[in-house]
Amino acid sequence: MPELPDRYDPSITEPAVYAQWLGAECFAADATRSSRIGGDRVPFTIVMPPPNVTGILHVGHGLTYTVQDVLIRWARMRRTEALWVPGTDHAGIATQNVVERLIAQEGKTRFDVGRSAFVSRTEAFVEEKGGVILKQLRAIGASADWNRTAYTLSPELSRAVRESFVRLYERGLIYKGHRVIHWCPRCLTSLSDEEAEFQDEPGALYHINYPLSGDAARYLTIATTRPETMLADVAVAVNPTDDRYRSLIGKTVRLPIVHIDIPVVADEYADPEFGTGVVKITPAHDANDFDVGQRHGLPAPIVIDEHGRMREAHGSDPHSARALGGRLRLLDGEHPRLEHLTAALVGPPHSGLVLRRLRSAAEYHSLPGRCGPLSPLRRAGATGRGRARHLVLVVALAAVDARLA
Repeated sequence: MPELPDRYDPSITEPAVYAQWLGAECFAADATRSSRIGGDRVPFTIVMPPPNVTGILHVGHGLTYTVQDVLIRWARMRRTEALWVPGTDHAGIATQNVVERLIAQEGKTRFDVGRSAFVSRTEAFVEEKGGVILKQLRAIGASADWNRTAYTLSPELSRAVRESFVRLYERGLIYKGHRVIHWCPRCLTSLSDEEAEFQDEPGALYHINYPLSGDAARYLTIATTRPETMLADVAVAVNPTDDRYRSLIGKTVRLPIVHIDIPVVADEYADPEFGTGVVKITPAHDANDFDVGQRHGLPAPIVIDEHGRMREAHGSDPHSARALGGRLRLLDGEHPRLEHLTAALVGPPHSGLVLRRLRSAAEYHSLPGRCGPLSPLRRAGATGRGRARHLVLVVALAAVDARLA
């Protein structure tokens, strides 16, 4: 008689049990049984939030998928036509960085190999290295319908996403607008808030005088950690409750270097306790400034391009942008002092780069019967592009097989 082990080892018994479940198609859903097309069962569908195809299972995944597994098993016990759709996300930036490093070992860049070849290399990498997380989900007994495993870059889902966006647009449920996003100047792509990594680095708070228009003897001193964006300033903001500056609201100041007049606006975004209490407003390069610009109807000129290079704005001399650093040091009394502080830098994962804030087009959704657009699918500091991608994936899967959605 074999000796009884002193502890339970799931790896000895559970793989065989799970294999029996798969063999009996215990997790497979049958669209023909859906009551939507005359079947005798009410459909019940959960779309698995797609993990990165090159990722591995962690506690966060375990918590999410355990809850979904319990719900889908409960639905099967109630004799609904239950479908749990598994799938993986293409892990755009993370995968691209890995493939680019492999290409760099050949002394080339993605631009050298071309778009088509780069996509093929990426697909080959995913085919070779991806899928580990799905095997891990099987190992813990996830009761997904593995015959329906989806991949966010598969041709059918890509087509379904495009079709879904067109339908939503034609029905007036989404529109296109501008928001400030995270932008990687190396990858030349946007990143969601979840993909951006924040870290504190030593920085500086620059104090720069903006003289009042028509009265150079008087000035407002702004405090900023990003003096390079001043070429695209369109206003300065003060708090309406700040007695120091209340009399200047509605007047204009002269923007140094560019030498144009910009208004002084009253907005609660300006914190009287931080810096000088006066904030430069650059809507195209800061999410908070963008919101201020929307409230006051301000323009949003762009002074940092998609490659992270300075460019002229406001019709200024092209040399203004290139000479900005030196000019700041030489502003005749307009750069009175400098404070050192800890500033938050934002970068893409494992790159050592600093992301830029750029104004870009984004998709938003609204509801019928309401006045104007509602909350955005993608907004800096709120939902993030990653969550929007999951929402679209749900819509896309519904478009692929509406009988089980």
